[in-house]
Amino acid sequence: MSLLLAGARAQSTTQPQAGLTDEQTAKLSRCKAIIENPADSDGTRQGQAEELLLTGWPAAAELLIELLETSSDGSTRAAICRAIAQIKTSYPDLVGADMAGPLVRLLTDGDSSVSSAASQALATFRDEQVIDHLGKLARDPGKPAAQRLAVIRALAPNIDSRRVIKQLIDLLEVKEPVVLDEALRALAPASRVDFGRSVEAWVAWWQEKAAMDETAWLKDRVSMFSRRAYDAELRLEKAHRRSEARYQTLSRRLGDVLRVNYRLTAQEAQRDALLVRWLRDPLIDFRRTAVDLVREQIYDQVRPSQAVRAALRECYADVSPELRREVLELVAALNDPADMEPILARLPVETDVSVRETILGVLSKLRNPGAIPVLIDEIGNPSSPSSCIAKAAQSL
Repeated sequence: MSLLLAGARAQSTTQPQAGLTDEQTAKLSRCKAIIENPADSDGTRQGQAEELLLTGWPAAAELLIELLETSSDGSTRAAICRAIAQIKTSYPDLVGADMAGPLVRLLTDGDSSVSSAASQALATFRDEQVIDHLGKLARDPGKPAAQRLAVIRALAPNIDSRRVIKQLIDLLEVKEPVVLDEALRALAPASRVDFGRSVEAWVAWWQEKAAMDETAWLKDRVSMFSRRAYDAELRLEKAHRRSEARYQTLSRRLGDVLRVNYRLTAQEAQRDALLVRWLRDPLIDFRRTAVDLVREQIYDQVRPSQAVRAALRECYADVSPELRREVLELVAALNDPADMEPILARLPVETDVSVRETILGVLSKLRNPGAIPVLIDEIGNPSSPSSCIAKAAQSL
């Protein structure tokens, strides 16, 4: 008997068929009202459908199946499909095979969001009877081509399953090119070798794999997927290096443009305004260039304006530890004891060890007696890193 007609549920995971309590009936009604209410968010409606599935009540499953089959609202059907996918993934036994029937019928839904959600939900079913039924549907020349293709796409995510692979291999006998092409695309990830459109090669490969016992098959899959993961890591690393190199190039070019802009600005007040704005810019390249320009000022014996120095102090909390260190070193170069208080305020909340070391060194250069108790406390702090203790002792 077809699983779509059988409507069998795993009795071990649900309550026996019996009358619902008043409280359970009220819960069903409340959840149903929210699921059907388009005024509620998609997440809220999906959450209510998930809550019903988590009860394990046959009546809850029947209600959701009824909504899938009778609701005229696409967002309702899609929300239930997403809920099925979520719960079937996390708690497979709470979603019975009878849910697959309505999902299959929704594969040809005119609303693409519904058909897509139904396909994703079906992909979470690893039940043997569901997989076999999907394979049978995909091979049936009497079914609409769109449904057969959608069924193949629902099988494809479970390509690690020998049962799924067998269904796809059986599809290589079909006459319709569009169905054959979809089956070949779904099979491609199953093998280390890309056999392309060679049906004979795929069949020969499958004959070899089908002869394996379960242990040999699992070892073969682990080996293949481990190699793919390793290769993917290598590709990701190469892509990261290329991306980093491109970013560094763009960063240098941006810095060059900003420096030209700064030097072409004649008025000192306007230059200071540029520095302040760049020091507060969310893009680190602006902040880094501004710090470089302030450093050049200091080296040229030009003390930054009060507005620029205030913006520099804001950088004590910059997200970049490197920039925080650079700003603190600039403050040390100014050698102004008045800068001690903002730096002391930063020390208790600073988590980067190298920045803490810089702060402790800067306190020494500022030559403010108020730093002495702080340095002594750092030396006596048992949780302080040894490098910070050494820096504090050196700064006394």
